[in-house]
Amino acid sequence: MKKRLLLMLISLIVIVSSITSCKIPKPEENFIYKADSELTLIFADDFLNIDTQHHIYSALSEVMDVDPQFAGDSASEVPHEIVIGKSTRKISIEAYKKLDQMPDGEIGDEFNFLIYSNGTSVAIAYDIANDEIYDTGVVGRAAIEYFVENFITENTLSLDAGIVHRDTLSLDEYYKENDTRLKDIKWEKLKDAAGEYGDEIVAGLKALYTNYDGNMISWVAELYDPGIGGYYYSNSARDTYGYLPDIESTAHAFSLINGSGIRSFIHKGLTDVLPSEMQTQIIKFAKGLQDPGGYFYHPQWGKDISASRRGRDLNWAIDMSHKLGFTLPYPPATERLKNMSRGESGKGDASKLPEHLHSKENFIKYLEGFDWIKDAYYAGNTVAA
Repeated sequence: MKKRLLLMLISLIVIVSSITSCKIPKPEENFIYKADSELTLIFADDFLNIDTQHHIYSALSEVMDVDPQFAGDSASEVPHEIVIGKSTRKISIEAYKKLDQMPDGEIGDEFNFLIYSNGTSVAIAYDIANDEIYDTGVVGRAAIEYFVENFITENTLSLDAGIVHRDTLSLDEYYKENDTRLKDIKWEKLKDAAGEYGDEIVAGLKALYTNYDGNMISWVAELYDPGIGGYYYSNSARDTYGYLPDIESTAHAFSLINGSGIRSFIHKGLTDVLPSEMQTQIIKFAKGLQDPGGYFYHPQWGKDISASRRGRDLNWAIDMSHKLGFTLPYPPATERLKNMSRGESGKGDASKLPEHLHSKENFIKYLEGFDWIKDAYYAGNTVAA
């Protein structure tokens, strides 16, 4: 009996010794990023612009004090990745499966996005706004903005496995909120630049801005005549017999599209904003007004117009050809004058130029012929045109 107990005791000691001598691996710690670890950014699609990529990179650098590595979708998967967009990586495939299970938005401008983690990496999945009205990458930008504002808040990033956040984005509301945010930033800059009277100046301009709301866009749209391919100067011109669209009013409409932020806010060029059919109409309208001499004349005014009017129409038409990317039927008058001054041999032929362009003295005399004190607008407008 004693011998059996002794053998059992020896066996127990051997088993305990074996267990204590074995190295039991510690479970892997789940984190996306912590100090002294590496983090990789994967941008899996081409819809996000450089500003959006810079936004998340800057947040990671400044808040988490990490210099993330960039890698393409074809690179080998590594631990601790932030995968943005539709990728062939396992975490992204799983995230987009979850995204596809979300119900579609109730109205046309609603799109989904979600943030999904497997504990060591995170994927940001989002719908693509395949519509001419919207920038295709806007949902991705909104998803990244949410991720940065809500998760890049300290020098570590740990997320539970699964869907971390899901949301449905109304692009109409998103644009309105972003517009308000951007305007507030610019109001603040203006106030600082204005100095002592900054508050009063900003208050006055804000009051002026109340005259311009969404109805302004409808007003401008209603000035366009698709049958002619140009914009009228005003509602009354549109509704009065004998008045027609003109180059300058059309150029002003372009200026409003640019100046109001309609184009730049959705990060597109003018040719992306205007429907192709409308561009075709406008190009045909502009080309049809050019005379072989290089100037542009409207049927409602003919050629009996002021030098100022003729010069402005010429400059607006040239600018329009650059913005819409078309070639004019004839060399513009400015080019003709340049060629005239150079001559085929490279020597100027001043005899064919207007009298005030024959010499420096003639041009000074021409300028002195204007009343720069009492009628400065006419003088400047004529010379500039």
